[in-house]
Amino acid sequence: MIRKAAAEETLELPVSLRSDTTEEFATESTTPHTASKPRAELDRLANRDLAKVLELGQKTFGEPVIPFTLDWVGEFLLGQNSRGPIARGLPSQPPVRYIDAESHRQGMVFGMCEYQITLRTGDCRVINLIQQTSQKCPSFTRDVWLVAERQFLALYYKLRRLEKARSQVVAPLMQDSLRERLWKNTIGVLTRNAASMKALGVAIRRGMLLRGEPGNGKTMAARWLKYEAEKRRLAWKSISIAHFRAAQHRCEIGELLSLGSPGIIFFDDFDELIRRREENHNSTDICTLLNELDGIDRRYGTVFLFASNLQWNEIDHALRRPGRIDLMIEFTKPNVELRRQLMEIHWSEILRRQIDIPLAVSQTEGMSFAELEELKTLLAMQHFDEEEIDWNRALAEFQSRRTETAKKPIGFGAI
Repeated sequence: MIRKAAAEETLELPVSLRSDTTEEFATESTTPHTASKPRAELDRLANRDLAKVLELGQKTFGEPVIPFTLDWVGEFLLGQNSRGPIARGLPSQPPVRYIDAESHRQGMVFGMCEYQITLRTGDCRVINLIQQTSQKCPSFTRDVWLVAERQFLALYYKLRRLEKARSQVVAPLMQDSLRERLWKNTIGVLTRNAASMKALGVAIRRGMLLRGEPGNGKTMAARWLKYEAEKRRLAWKSISIAHFRAAQHRCEIGELLSLGSPGIIFFDDFDELIRRREENHNSTDICTLLNELDGIDRRYGTVFLFASNLQWNEIDHALRRPGRIDLMIEFTKPNVELRRQLMEIHWSEILRRQIDIPLAVSQTEGMSFAELEELKTLLAMQHFDEEEIDWNRALAEFQSRRTETAKKPIGFGAI
């Protein structure tokens, strides 16, 4: 995520930079007796540039600095959890900006971008040097970051904590009552209620259907359940149509659907198989699935979790009866409250500061979570390219794309 470049060492370059510049110097040295020149020349240039960076950092911060590089994850986390960027020039020099009239974009080609991030030791300045380079004049400091030496470790551990928190799966955005029902009938059945159900002689088995149009949170809910199940050491198995077909060919459906310990079996994208037999040409497949589900060893608690885009009446009637699917949870397009929660809680502070949340919520009526995610991406791209956000322009671009997609022909007519 973050790598320090020591002053006494050659600056460690990203592979992309190292290969480009090495190749350039190699083309200038084609004779055998100069074969060792490119590497030595690269080392000299790298040390020269690093010395200039340290001198610049000392003047800017007024104290010793540490130069370092960030991968894209570290850069994303820093940008999402800091104030900025603020465009600044080098000492005694203004920033050099560019304007692209054709694409309506502007940005900076030479200068510094400053961020302010709060650490446990207090506020911290982090600077990213920006300079465009040419093939004739390569530079090894075009993607170097600077921070005060005394704050480097605190920044490092801050990014470590942010990355750890990022890897955790948050609860899906849905009505509280529906989320509670989802929890009680999956994780709750396998943990808190297991002993009571055993004492009552009830088989610990549950079938659930997550139903709704694509892009409205079914996958998000399944991902959250998987995370919560594994955190409690419950078994989890995801089964696709391809897995089912392969196991059916080998006569191993029973092994495919066995867990050996309490857990959840997730049937992902099984619409082709669970559709009504009147509309399904492979009716033997649903019979095979039902027979195997009924024959699963009941000594262990098992929850069958199906995710489907089908309407309830399109699903085979035999699968809909109690004991196979006991509960269906509908995932509809987010209402006003869920859209507001999405923007206020899950969108970056950088985006939230530059848009009118109530207006954005009202203007996104009828959008799915996936469509809202696409709109957020357009806003983020505006910020990266222009360092500012225009909500109306992003919304107009999104609507234009959606209209073009709806009109675009499919198949050979698109060629």
